[in-house]
Amino acid sequence: MANALSPPPKTERREYGTWARADKPPFSADTKTRFSAPHSALMEGASLRASADKTARIWDAITGAQVALLRGHEDMVLSAAFSVDGRRIVTASADKTARIWDAITGAQLAVLRGHEGVVEGAVFSSDGRGVATASDDKTARMWDAVSSAQLAVFARA
Repeated sequence: MANALSPPPKTERREYGTWARADKPPFSADTKTRFSAPHSALMEGASLRASADKTARIWDAITGAQVALLRGHEDMVLSAAFSVDGRRIVTASADKTARIWDAITGAQLAVLRGHEGVVEGAVFSSDGRGVATASDDKTARMWDAVSSAQLAVFARA
């Protein structure tokens, strides 16, 4: 069983641009982590891990060295994804927020607040200007990735 500081396993590309362990589903019950990798050369060779320890971590997928530790969430981080250009990361958490991070420095850039339940997932739009979040409050929301303004709420009837 992997501990919280062990490097991520090798990854493979899967449908819709998500990345996951080749031998396990995107969420692994034994490590409580999800994996992502960037789509650009900027962070090529990097792997992103969301964790139950309230953090996300960037690893060098080749050497296994930890590159950055993203701290700020108040509950477990359920998903993490790079922007298409590899410059930013968005995380989703059980603390009812999503957060945007600088992928190079690890600095927190924005906190997206508005969901009333656990934020299960967050992704950047293909142009990098927007973020979509999904929550167990039965809403999906669109956000401006630069200003953090909430642009739209899609509620389930």
